[in-house]
Amino acid sequence: MKYTLDDIKFEQLTSRAFENLCYDLLVIYNFHNLIWREGGVDSGRDIEGSYKFLNAIRHSETKWFFECKHYTSGGVPPNDINSKIAWGDAEQPDFLVFFISSYLTNNARTWIEKIIHQKQYQIIIIEGEELKNRTLKYPQLIERYFSFNKYVQLFIDVKNYKTKFNINPSYEFLKEI
Repeated sequence: MKYTLDDIKFEQLTSRAFENLCYDLLVIYNFHNLIWREGGVDSGRDIEGSYKFLNAIRHSETKWFFECKHYTSGGVPPNDINSKIAWGDAEQPDFLVFFISSYLTNNARTWIEKIIHQKQYQIIIIEGEELKNRTLKYPQLIERYFSFNKYVQLFIDVKNYKTKFNINPSYEFLKEI
């Protein structure tokens, strides 16, 4: 089945499901030693992991912190990322990545632009539209997290076609559902 950006609706996910989606994306990206810090105190990150860069000249392993910000409406303000950056300052990962289901507020974006060059680690922001585009490359993730509503819609369409037009669904269509 071919999916579009419209099939990815972060607002339908719980915060836990959003973190799980981000975790699964990291597995696909070949991060290893992944630790999902579930629960209340997460020491400035929801997920921690490593990534190995291997080539003929040098092998290196980098430490990554991932923070998942699931907002069903509105943008992420500076206060909600400040403590995560403070933990980054304390722990000094190589990278601090924010997965955001919506977007940064203008104040948050301006604040990050002002401090980003002062940090010993890289801060990477992946906002809603970019995260959707990344997810779209992996149909298995869309099917796992977003396809339930697609199948409900297919069922409603079958019912409507039968009722309105007296068209029986094909075997292939029923098999899809």
